[in-house]
Amino acid sequence: MKPDVMNPDLATSQAGGLKTQTSPSGGGKSGKPTEPLISIKDLSVHFSMQGSSIGRLLGKTSGAVKAVDGINLDLAPGEVVGLVGESGSGKSTLGRAVLGLAPVTGGSISYRGEQINGLSEKDMRPLRRKLQMVFQDPHASLNPSMTVGDAIGDALRIHGMSAEERPAAINAALERVGLAPASRFAPKYPSELSGGQKQRAVIARAICLGPELLVADEPISMLDMSVRAKILGLMDDLRRDMGLTFIYITHDLASARFFCDRVAIMYLGRIVEIGPTEEVFANPKHPYTQALLAAIPDPDPSQKGQRNLPRGEIPDAAKPPAGCAFHPRCPMAFDRCGWEARDLRVILEQRWTKVDTETYLSESKRFGSLGSTVTTDSKALVKPGHGSVDDLVNTLAEIREDDPEEIFWRGVRSVEPKPNGVEFSFTESSKPKLLPIVDTGVQVACHLYH
Repeated sequence: MKPDVMNPDLATSQAGGLKTQTSPSGGGKSGKPTEPLISIKDLSVHFSMQGSSIGRLLGKTSGAVKAVDGINLDLAPGEVVGLVGESGSGKSTLGRAVLGLAPVTGGSISYRGEQINGLSEKDMRPLRRKLQMVFQDPHASLNPSMTVGDAIGDALRIHGMSAEERPAAINAALERVGLAPASRFAPKYPSELSGGQKQRAVIARAICLGPELLVADEPISMLDMSVRAKILGLMDDLRRDMGLTFIYITHDLASARFFCDRVAIMYLGRIVEIGPTEEVFANPKHPYTQALLAAIPDPDPSQKGQRNLPRGEIPDAAKPPAGCAFHPRCPMAFDRCGWEARDLRVILEQRWTKVDTETYLSESKRFGSLGSTVTTDSKALVKPGHGSVDDLVNTLAEIREDDPEEIFWRGVRSVEPKPNGVEFSFTESSKPKLLPIVDTGVQVACHLYH
């Protein structure tokens, strides 16, 4: 894939001379083994869903949103790891959990070998000198009633720096991020700064304490195209000069490609592919990674290659699909990927958007509620609506005959009439594990490979 067709942002990045640097401390692309700065093991972050008002009074819940569901990730000192995926994939929740800003349901997060999740705010505060975050919206990150100098000085004050030492530290931080001379920018209020200057001020506040890790959550997405490359260049300079480690959260594949040592592709709370940036972009393994790259607009109008984009939308994290969470949208799914009753409903709804009105009315009335009754993990009972069970069997046979290549049928072992409906038997499924692919440095969670 040619770099100049990746993304409109890329031209800006190249114009700014942005290059990925090798970590000075042995992490990143150097390949030298080193003790992880951050080690994440089997991390889960689930948010409980409250049901009815009576249920809330009784303390009952109606399930949980699995925002992060079993993440394993190590970050070497000086390394930049990008978290990439659609909205709702759990990228920001993972970043916030590392900093103690999101409650951890299970697993552990360690900083230099010491577990930090579960610490009280009092015990966590000293660590915040070393673990900082740059938020997506620079306009909301700064207090509009405080000057830039006061905002940075307040962080220094909270962490114990004396009033005599603060002015020099404020000036050093501002000049380090390009807000020079510091005497000009320190007395300004956020409303007097441009978007890029505000983000520089936010970064100055984050680095003034001398952190080791920066979690950058979409740091350029709300900035003008003209300044995005400059902010990326600034972060790259900070990474090189200060030895910073980055968790870079983004949906912009171009910036991830040119800033990150490794890229982790996330889908519905799980990492589905992770590996060296160049390898992931040059030879994407997971069908979801391939779909993300295929979705990038090509500025060359003469290129009209067919794109195998995923169908449907990202599923509900409160009720994730069985097996591989991507299987309902995957063009390469097969029998043991996790097919279940609700997948039939999706197939029927998609079919009925394409057929004529008469066909829709004729077929839909033969089905009862599309919320099929699941009898076991691998079986489902579809009840008839108007008409007999035989009518429903014939209708299903016609639907299958019209589109025998529909991937849903790959997971159906049998379709049998029963006294009260039609029973579907599905191939038993399992969740794919994130496992390495030999000689690539890439790990993939996909049944196609393991």
